[in-house]
Amino acid sequence: MMRTNGAPSWFREIRAEALRLYRELPWPTTAEEEWRRSDLSKLGLDALVGALDRGSVDDLPASTTQLSADIPTALGGKGLRFLDLEDAASSEAGLLRPLLEARLASVGDRFAALSLAFGEGGLLVVPAGFGAENRGASRVDLRTSARGPASALLLFVSAGADSEIEIAQRVSGAAEGGLFVSYTGLGLADASRVSFREVQELSGTALSLRELGSTLGSGARLGHLDAELGARFARSRALCSLAGSDAEARLDGIFHCRPGVRFDLSTVQLHGAPRCTSRALYKGAVEGGGQAVFRGLIEVAKGASGTDAFLANRNLLLGEGARADSLPTLRIGDNDVRCSHGSTTGRLSEDELFYLGTRGFGRREAREFLLLGWFEEALAASGPEYSEALLEDLRGRLGDIEEAA
Repeated sequence: MMRTNGAPSWFREIRAEALRLYRELPWPTTAEEEWRRSDLSKLGLDALVGALDRGSVDDLPASTTQLSADIPTALGGKGLRFLDLEDAASSEAGLLRPLLEARLASVGDRFAALSLAFGEGGLLVVPAGFGAENRGASRVDLRTSARGPASALLLFVSAGADSEIEIAQRVSGAAEGGLFVSYTGLGLADASRVSFREVQELSGTALSLRELGSTLGSGARLGHLDAELGARFARSRALCSLAGSDAEARLDGIFHCRPGVRFDLSTVQLHGAPRCTSRALYKGAVEGGGQAVFRGLIEVAKGASGTDAFLANRNLLLGEGARADSLPTLRIGDNDVRCSHGSTTGRLSEDELFYLGTRGFGRREAREFLLLGWFEEALAASGPEYSEALLEDLRGRLGDIEEAA
């Protein structure tokens, strides 16, 4: 069971309200613009989540999500700490309660309510000034394992002023045809720096619906990488709110879409303060029979002068029947800004394949070389140690791709 009985009343009330919303809201349909390209009607969602939805908030069954945090002893001695949600509700209420209340206020669909009502997870607290004396050397590894027919994750990171942290999150597991729903909230105080890299490698039959929300204070820096490699249906949304002046954010993504797989990915860059900078770049490879949709939004509020924002989606089609749609959008509310977007969709260059062939590469080897090179641009900001490991993972996944027609 979730340990809600011993949690503060405010925590239980938020869970109960989320449960009420979950039970009242319908599943999204293609009649809604946000879901127009994702038909959920044949995924059997009611059967998957039925085992979770019984009783009151005090006797909900435990989620089948296991989250572990690897915090080096040296870092824990400097105040970095990870607490599960119920413990954080008691000992870090001043940090967690506003985060949960803001999430509850933003619930707009049944999946958001589901993760808030049922989600197991925790709070990572990065104290003010943490890492300032040793830039780039503070890393936490998070591992999430999804089990059973339905799993839900609720994770928050609170980065104090002038702190620096690197977080690597890996999501794996999921039962045959299982559902995984998650929400991650990042709060960056003034002048904090957070690098958050996440890899979704759920089983090939799983359904994945993940959302990340981040809020940046003045002078804060966020680097986010989303690698979508598993599941048969995956929906991922990364929303970044640049709420303080002079903040910077980079949202990168890579995805490999296999035959019969559908990905629905989106980014939102919200500029609400002056002189902020944001960059979003998502690059994908779609095999024959796979489908990918990317939706990106840059929105600039009135008064956010000096905004500098860019958005790009680039796709490779690797076989007959592969499809990739790009839907970039700009909403500009101030005149003194620089905003642009772009998208491309194409196939591997025969000229480049021929050139590599003249240099001793076999065609299969040349294809692999070009495909891995395709992703390097989106991985550049993640550093060589992380990007090289991810490219090696991709090498194994791309090796069996059939020759494109």
